[in-house]
Amino acid sequence: MTAGLLFAAGIFNILVAFTGATARYGMFYPAAQVLLTIGYLTALSGIWEMERWGLLLLPVVLAVALATDLYLGAFRYLNLLAWVAVIAFWTQRKRFK
Repeated sequence: MTAGLLFAAGIFNILVAFTGATARYGMFYPAAQVLLTIGYLTALSGIWEMERWGLLLLPVVLAVALATDLYLGAFRYLNLLAWVAVIAFWTQRKRFK
């Protein structure tokens, strides 16, 4: 159920990126958000299937997203909560194929 909510949030994020809510961060920020959301969803697909590549992709996408947000002035401390999920998944890494 949690993964389903994360996928729904990802789709919602893609839709919101082009509504003008992110326009104040620059012309390329919406496109970057969509590409990073696709990266998140890809990583979550791998984690859902218990694949190690999904476990490795998620922190990479998170780091790029945080760096992008810091560079463009869109950083929020709430975004750091995603690292809790990375730590939670990483503690279960022995179960991944």
